[in-house]
Amino acid sequence: MPNPTKAAPPPLVIWHVSDGKAGHDQQARGLIQALSALTPVTTHQISLLGTVPALYTLLDKHYPDTSTLPTPQLLIGAGHATHLSLLAARRCRGGRIIVLMRPSLPCSWFDLCLIPEHDRPRASPHIIVTQGALNAMRRGTDKQSDLGVLLIGGPSPHVRWSDAQVVEQIAVICRLYPAMRWQLTTSRRTPTTLLPILGSHQLANLLVTPYQDCGPDWMRTMLGSAAMAWITADSVSMIYEALTAGCACGIIELDHRTDNRVTRGLSTLQQRDIVSTLSQVRGGQQLRPPDPPFNEAARCAQLIYRRWLSHDE
Repeated sequence: MPNPTKAAPPPLVIWHVSDGKAGHDQQARGLIQALSALTPVTTHQISLLGTVPALYTLLDKHYPDTSTLPTPQLLIGAGHATHLSLLAARRCRGGRIIVLMRPSLPCSWFDLCLIPEHDRPRASPHIIVTQGALNAMRRGTDKQSDLGVLLIGGPSPHVRWSDAQVVEQIAVICRLYPAMRWQLTTSRRTPTTLLPILGSHQLANLLVTPYQDCGPDWMRTMLGSAAMAWITADSVSMIYEALTAGCACGIIELDHRTDNRVTRGLSTLQQRDIVSTLSQVRGGQQLRPPDPPFNEAARCAQLIYRRWLSHDE
């Protein structure tokens, strides 16, 4: 007789602690999204506690507004402000803590820390080393070979920003790929002086959409459809999102101030032929999409699943 159909596993219960920062939430969302591709998931966002309430909760063992929630199997948070809340929630209700990025407290206090390689984490059973921060971008399945995206950041502590240097490279890219339709957007950090300088070049294959005019899905839609993306070297999170979306990714170069985590991360990507600079492309290097596909959230989710969850199903 055939074996009875195996019952679907109960949903994996995740409690998410948010510090309200969009970039941190995107990291958590990327991991939760990747876990949900492996097993049914139900997610509950719980309150972020201040330092004193979190310490009191560690003693009191009663986390506010969670008494009706199912017991968590995973507790996930990104950002230093979430750490005490995660520890308090685990003490009150159990579960395993996953922190995204290097914690300010000892890694051994958490069950798992997902730390970018550029932060130089030490080897530990409590650490998974990642290439960059996780994100919630999905690999595009309907790429348009003639569509390219230009993502422009702005001054940061890590680079020496130059409008002229950035605009000159944008013009070179548009002329280097004349058959491409280029979509450019800015960021909150982009100097207001840049677009007027860019406009003087009269690039026929370039359409500019300032960040103020981009809808909430502009980035996801464009990166999902674009075959190629060029991104200023300061915009590290955008580089990893473009790679995750499956874009061939080029770096608009800027002078670096010092050796720092940004320069280390970009250097590693270049050494592994995952990204190329404009200088390298002009020297004959081909710009190709990442192969194998780049998806750190999915890779980490697989490791977590095999470590803790596969035997539960």
